[in-house]
Amino acid sequence: MFLPTVSFGKEFITFKVYSIRTRYELENLIVSVTDNTRVAIISRRSFVRVTIPKAGDTHSFFLQGQDEPQMITSNHPIQVMQIIRPYCLYSYGGVALSLLLPTNMYFNFYTWSLPNPGWSATMVIIKQIGFEVEVLDENQTIIDSTTWKAGKEPWQVGEFKILKQYQASSESQFGCYVLNIDIRITYMHMAGYSLNVECNTSRSEPSDNIDNDCDGLIDEEIEDGRDSDHDFFVDEDVKKKTNGEWSKWEVWHCANDTHQTRERYCNSPELEHGGNMCQGTSKETIFVNLCGAIMTLKPNFSVWSQWSEWDCSIPCHDGTQLIQRLRQCVIVDTAYGQHCVGQKGDIRPCSICK
Repeated sequence: MFLPTVSFGKEFITFKVYSIRTRYELENLIVSVTDNTRVAIISRRSFVRVTIPKAGDTHSFFLQGQDEPQMITSNHPIQVMQIIRPYCLYSYGGVALSLLLPTNMYFNFYTWSLPNPGWSATMVIIKQIGFEVEVLDENQTIIDSTTWKAGKEPWQVGEFKILKQYQASSESQFGCYVLNIDIRITYMHMAGYSLNVECNTSRSEPSDNIDNDCDGLIDEEIEDGRDSDHDFFVDEDVKKKTNGEWSKWEVWHCANDTHQTRERYCNSPELEHGGNMCQGTSKETIFVNLCGAIMTLKPNFSVWSQWSEWDCSIPCHDGTQLIQRLRQCVIVDTAYGQHCVGQKGDIRPCSICK
């Protein structure tokens, strides 16, 4: 069974805490959701490439001794779990499991408090080089006692000892975890963050896990009948496209002494969400004898009927088969030889039926 999809991504930072004196091992478990997922595990001094052949398979590796922070990247979304096991399990608080958040899901502000004033914990911050993170205690005093350990650029990791209530903020998104290993309890989790964050619209990219249109949902799919962003849903939250249709023609009016013109607009309805533009012309001009004379003159013209529906009954295997639609030339008056302008038929690939 897969774990919640909210924590899937393509870039993660894993780390080991060096200020905790308890001896422990740290395992990183990578879960794939797509066949042939290629994973790279990168530090400043090493590069390991792994291929996970099947969706649902896993790969694990351990951080040893003084290993520096590692960056995990992949070509398809993955999930990464960090498992902490104290060596002396009989005398410590057991095994701690925590999902790592992908770097594109980091936030700008975190807050937390410890349930027992006598307890202590370690806060781990993962930030980009060049950006500052302000850490404040419950008295709004700045805490800056840490040494940053560099990982794969641009990321670095710092540790803080915490006792009560704290908050951390930055102008750049950063990761923040709280953990502890001692005889009473072993745990690790993300620090608390606010969901009421500022949202700016952006262009959707596959698997970016971003609410691109700020509607509270992740809008990554395109309408193609496939799970394009590998989150187990097909075309979720895709707004249905609407093709543009012509309005009725406006009344004829004089363009000059010998020509009348009329117009229509592609707004009944307007195209939306990648729909097709109206086919044909938005303006027609015809010849008349005396436009604007006292005597009402009947214009001489022929007009096209509406297009028929596309013939989507033909099997469409690879999207290259051609289908057509037709329209008729309705003759109103041809005394002056005025006929319909344009083609009677329209041919397109059958992929537009999907």
